[in-house]
Amino acid sequence: MSNPEDEDTSMAQNMKQRLRDQKKQDHEEFRQQMVQDVMEQLTEWREATNCIMAKNHRVIKDAVNQMKIYERRVNEVGKNLSSIEYKTLTEIKRFKRGRSWKFFAACLLSAIIGGFTTVVIWAKYWGTLRYLLE
Repeated sequence: MSNPEDEDTSMAQNMKQRLRDQKKQDHEEFRQQMVQDVMEQLTEWREATNCIMAKNHRVIKDAVNQMKIYERRVNEVGKNLSSIEYKTLTEIKRFKRGRSWKFFAACLLSAIIGGFTTVVIWAKYWGTLRYLLE
């Protein structure tokens, strides 16, 4: 007959082995469930990220197109301003040149008229002036 202690030891070892196996199986199931949960979460995140990226891509594309349109408008305004600046400076030069000749002509004319008037007044009132001065 076999020894009852050996049977108890053997049975205890058997139970320990079954517990170890059960623990490994439970751990493996838990690990598999975690992996599956993480994969589901990653899939959701990837879909959400792709959706956000698609929206951002459209928004950025629209913004770039608007910037190109405004850049063209700014270039047109810059060209127009350059043209206005050139025309304004040209007009100022013409005005200064014309005004200086006109001013010179007006001064010369007034000097001639003033001199002529003085001569006429002295000639007309020469006798009276001479009498007053004596």
